[in-house]
Amino acid sequence: MTERLDQKSRRKAWILLILVVIAMLIPMRIQYKDGGTVRYAAVAYSVVKRH
Repeated sequence: MTERLDQKSRRKAWILLILVVIAMLIPMRIQYKDGGTVRYAAVAYSVVKRH
């Protein structure tokens, strides 16, 4: 019975880990008022498209 609970907790931990990694990869769009520069920033990376 304890092995079954251990399996469930491992599965929940993996699902939580995958959700956290996905959340870290979703960028937010930041628009600057300098004529078109856009910055996409996430926890794991950042991209700047300059105009």
